[in-house]
Amino acid sequence: MKRKKLLLLQPPVEDFYDTPIRLQPLGLAYLKAAVRKWLPEVEVK
Repeated sequence: MKRKKLLLLQPPVEDFYDTPIRLQPLGLAYLKAAVRKWLPEVEVK
């Protein structure tokens, strides 16, 4: 059986301010952790 894959992308932030914490993809990191926990057969990049 072929392994399922999921690619998470963060589009560039174009806003009136940039801070170091704002540029980190925290939401994608949480999503990746949840997918790895609940769907271990899915490869997440």
